[in-house]
Amino acid sequence: MYLENSKRQQLERILTVIFIILFSIWISSCFSFQTGCRELQQDMLRLHILAQSDSPEDQRLKLLVRDRILAESAAWAGGGTEKQDMMEYISKNIPEVESLAEQALAAEGCFLPVRVALTRSFFDTRVYGERTVPAGWYDALRITIGAGEGHNWWCVLYPPLCLPAAEGEAVLAADFTEEEKAVLSSPPRYQIRFLTVELAEKFWNWLRGQG
Repeated sequence: MYLENSKRQQLERILTVIFIILFSIWISSCFSFQTGCRELQQDMLRLHILAQSDSPEDQRLKLLVRDRILAESAAWAGGGTEKQDMMEYISKNIPEVESLAEQALAAEGCFLPVRVALTRSFFDTRVYGERTVPAGWYDALRITIGAGEGHNWWCVLYPPLCLPAAEGEAVLAADFTEEEKAVLSSPPRYQIRFLTVELAEKFWNWLRGQG
């Protein structure tokens, strides 16, 4: 009986050590994931286009505006290599950005007003191609067409994940830290880590709204 108790206690100690090791690895992984999420929130500039309505025509026009903006955006960093360079260019050239959107609409016979602004906005977890961008507060270029009551379109303007040339691994290698790449390359929202981050961000967002 003594030997059986001794073996059981030894097994319990071994299992406890294994649990502690696995739990430590999980905590470390979560911390690294959270770090990557925070870095992405600081380093990204998102593009957010709101359509006039959900009619097929208004949704089509929204995508034409998207195409025109993306065609011009590659030069907006002005030779710089930081998000701030692009934000400074946009801030100084809001009327020109509005004009680009209006020209895309006018070419289709649409003359709805367009409003352009740099904002700090909350986004849910979103999937873009093979990239998953976690929930949180991000700087964004917001373009509102008319009443802006239709479904919106979004992508990452900087680093340029919107662009076809950014579909591969080159942009990830050049513009993101290892922690950021790990987050972007993770499977989408059904993973517990993305869900945890999104719930935490929504909770803090709710607290800010109560203040």
